[in-house]
Amino acid sequence: MALELNTYGDLKKVLKAISMKQKGEKVASKGKEIAVDAFLSLIPGAGAAKTALDIVSALYKSPDSKKTNSWLDNLNIDDNFSKIIDDTVENGFLQVLYNTIESNSNDKPLEADFDLNEKLKEYLKKHYAGRTVVGISESKKIRLSEQEEEFKNILDTLEDAIKSTKQDVDDANKKKDELNKILSVKKNPIDRNYITAKLKEKADEIKKKKDLQKNQEDNLKKQKDIMAKSKVKPAGKEVELEEKFVPKKTLKVIFDKSTGNPWEVSFTDRGFQIGETRLSFENVENAIDKNYNIVLDAGNGIVLDQNKLNKILKYKGRV
Repeated sequence: MALELNTYGDLKKVLKAISMKQKGEKVASKGKEIAVDAFLSLIPGAGAAKTALDIVSALYKSPDSKKTNSWLDNLNIDDNFSKIIDDTVENGFLQVLYNTIESNSNDKPLEADFDLNEKLKEYLKKHYAGRTVVGISESKKIRLSEQEEEFKNILDTLEDAIKSTKQDVDDANKKKDELNKILSVKKNPIDRNYITAKLKEKADEIKKKKDLQKNQEDNLKKQKDIMAKSKVKPAGKEVELEEKFVPKKTLKVIFDKSTGNPWEVSFTDRGFQIGETRLSFENVENAIDKNYNIVLDAGNGIVLDQNKLNKILKYKGRV
């Protein structure tokens, strides 16, 4: 029969009894009893547990498909959430979780809406400088649409690149002014010829930088137009999902291995990712159609030129 747990006292008693694993021992809850050995069979990894903390850890790591049909199922983390969290981080969280259970009053009722996924997110925020994981959990919600995040990454990258290029132009102009001042006081023809040549080099550099800046600004405008036409949802809104999260298959491809400058792309059925930047195939198609490049990592990373974009596009629909 199902194990009935109503208070933290019930929970502590059960965890302690299960950890002892004495053959034939009974776990009592509200006048009902259940065989410990039978209950252990429902928790993968519990057979090797020696302490109550080990039992909490076994429940935490148990596959989502394994259920005890009791409140203990609330101590199980979403499998996909766990995959992206480092083991050392999870171990720290498990210790805090166990200490919290032990510190609660025996008479305190167990929360019906207890959500371990949310508690792990709060733990990450508290212990890792406000950083946490935003994604689809068993609550079936996401805070930011993938499409919006893709556009945001592109716009941020282009704006950072423009800012960097503007700074380069300013620095080059300052250097040009310094050379003109030096030229105004130099009388020796050799010195003047040398400085004049340097001034010409600097003028050429400024022209190229300004051309690059204009190209970047044109790209930014095009991306904003694309974003406006796509009717991307505003940031901060939650989107309800009807279906349970299904892990997406990922295909990793390394391009240009023989050139000495290889670059890796991770493809999914929703798009692809290069480094920390996620993009969609629609972004690629628009860039090819309008004949412009996409610069990653705030203008300092890989440049997706027309050749690279066409290589990426060939993987559309393969995953």
